[in-house]
Amino acid sequence: MKESGKYIVFRVNNEEYAIDIDRVIAIERVENISPVPHLPSYVKGITLSRGHLVPVLDIKDIFYHQSLAIEDEVRTLVLQGEGFEYGLLVADTKEIIEISSNQIEKIDLLAHFELSYMAGVANLNARLITVIDTAAFIRTLEGMEDIDSYINELKQEQQAT
Repeated sequence: MKESGKYIVFRVNNEEYAIDIDRVIAIERVENISPVPHLPSYVKGITLSRGHLVPVLDIKDIFYHQSLAIEDEVRTLVLQGEGFEYGLLVADTKEIIEISSNQIEKIDLLAHFELSYMAGVANLNARLITVIDTAAFIRTLEGMEDIDSYINELKQEQQAT
């Protein structure tokens, strides 16, 4: 982990989470999500972002098994994944903050595989913000290989036309 870095903070339910700003490609309004059948419920579909097909994942569904209602303040965080870009639907983006590595505390509970994407919890003036490791996050999700294959097939079809 770096000594210090900028993180974008967003909310899911009443909890705050942060992602390293270096992984964020764009923050966009939610528009034109095309559903894709037979994928996990947290995959809301695909959208076009800056000319790229991007799967859109509902982080509230992933964390709490509840769908996020699409309202004006809902945003898509477009993130750089290992093999493809993907979007995370979040209730709102609150701010960009600086967090130093000594402010992020590892929690033993986070060693569990399903929580391995949580890099730790930042304690900022009695404000607890869970820091997400996006590379680990995407690996813990069931069905991501299928999504990767689907996106690659669509890209090949687009290139062929």
